[in-house]
Amino acid sequence: MQDSMAAQDYIHAGFRSFDKAQYSDALNCFSQAMALESGNTAAAEAYNLTIQMVVPRYHFNMLNDIERNEQYDRVIRRVVNTQTTVLDVGTGSGLLSMMAARAGAEKIYTCEVVSPIAEVARQVVAANGFKDRIQVFAKKSDELILGVDIPQRLDILITETIDSALIGEGILPIIKHAREYLLKPGARIVPQGATVFAALLESETVRKMNHVERAVGFDVSGFNQLATQGAYPVRLGMLNHRLLSEPIEICRFNFETDTLEGGRYDLPIVANSTGSCHAIAFWFDLYLDDTTTISNAPHNPKTHWKQAIQCLPAPVALNAGQPAKLTVKQEVSKFGFDLQC
Repeated sequence: MQDSMAAQDYIHAGFRSFDKAQYSDALNCFSQAMALESGNTAAAEAYNLTIQMVVPRYHFNMLNDIERNEQYDRVIRRVVNTQTTVLDVGTGSGLLSMMAARAGAEKIYTCEVVSPIAEVARQVVAANGFKDRIQVFAKKSDELILGVDIPQRLDILITETIDSALIGEGILPIIKHAREYLLKPGARIVPQGATVFAALLESETVRKMNHVERAVGFDVSGFNQLATQGAYPVRLGMLNHRLLSEPIEICRFNFETDTLEGGRYDLPIVANSTGSCHAIAFWFDLYLDDTTTISNAPHNPKTHWKQAIQCLPAPVALNAGQPAKLTVKQEVSKFGFDLQC
């Protein structure tokens, strides 16, 4: 009875933390409740509810992405040997680390900032027999201390901290920090680079995902002040859409050698069809090495990555053959676009 009452106290405390978006504290409270009373379904359900807030569902799509997994595995087998030490950033389930271990890597140090994911990664790594060679840190890679967390600079960085817009999960600062503080000079990086492409998009469907005028006779356009200003992911192949231009290259990265700084620049772009441009669609080619590329272009339905979309403030009317200017604003972890005719 006493354990049951204490478990209820932890559950109540957990929900107070949950309501304040203090999810780590909530998870700890619900875990304590389950430890005190193993059959407490309320605690288990509350724990899972909180997990849903801190563990994005895309992890499952990513792990089931056959193309991504096989391409990474193929390249890791090429670059890793028994003398290789590896840094894996954003490990998730530990999959890329286990690929490196299976390929023969001497030691792998891996980071996962979300504590519940890091704990599960440790379990997955141990279940696959790699506990002695893969060390999982529940912290960001820029919190690793050379000589404390890792004994010396490492040979290879492997990461897949990439979203549909390429840089939204922080791959650029991750690589910059690792190159400066954690990796040997000239260390290999997988992926070694990427190119980002953009095109003019006509799609009322996409526009209505982020814009509204009327609903059952009411003017609800005031809600547009809450519209997303930046990019968000969609799968264009499942939506009515038309590209009003050929894709153009907007930037190219060499992750091993470039400074990876941002910038603002103008690019010419020409409409090849008459229509209304509602948004800028963009995607990337990811170069794992010199011979292996993964793309989330609209014509590749197999990848778990969607395409990135930035809606324009208002539709822009274009005629076939009309030149326009696309202003690209690349920041540390996001792209922004302006279109002028």
